[in-house]
Amino acid sequence: MTTAIEDAIHGWVVASSGLTADKIVWDQQSARAPAVPYIELRLTELARPGQGQINRTYDAAGDPGEEIVYHARDDVTLGLRITCYGATVLGTAAPKAIVSKVRAYGKLVTTVDGTVRDAFVAATLSAPVGFSAIQVVPGIVAAQTEPRAFCTCRLFATDATSALGTFVETVEIDGESGGDLENISIAGPP
Repeated sequence: MTTAIEDAIHGWVVASSGLTADKIVWDQQSARAPAVPYIELRLTELARPGQGQINRTYDAAGDPGEEIVYHARDDVTLGLRITCYGATVLGTAAPKAIVSKVRAYGKLVTTVDGTVRDAFVAATLSAPVGFSAIQVVPGIVAAQTEPRAFCTCRLFATDATSALGTFVETVEIDGESGGDLENISIAGPP
């Protein structure tokens, strides 16, 4: 995944959860989890439907060796799991309430003006869709597990890159062909 996609998702969750940016973490990070409440995000690639596209554009004014720009693009279906860990089971600070706010705002991320929408557009990321029901796991005091709630959703993104290239306009051959112009071998650079 690209940093732009992760940053856009992180910004959405910060804006909607009411938690500070340092309380929204990615799973499998090397740092310790922050104090509760906090949200852990897990982003996975679910599918790359189709074969992708490769296009090229020609720039006659481009520098030699850089007059063609090749563009490769793949559509990607992403899965996101949003898990909130908390200290209480009830009320507005409960994990279920926090995840509910994130889920509700997720439907608006590409329609409201502001930095969250701009980040989603820049990352070629769709609004989240297909939210699951929120699952709640109450805390177990004896086992020292905190209450948590989670839901999942899908997002669609475009993976794109480009590279410069060139056409071979002229090939010069030194030496004699011996009359056989149909079978010429060309040695590459040493």
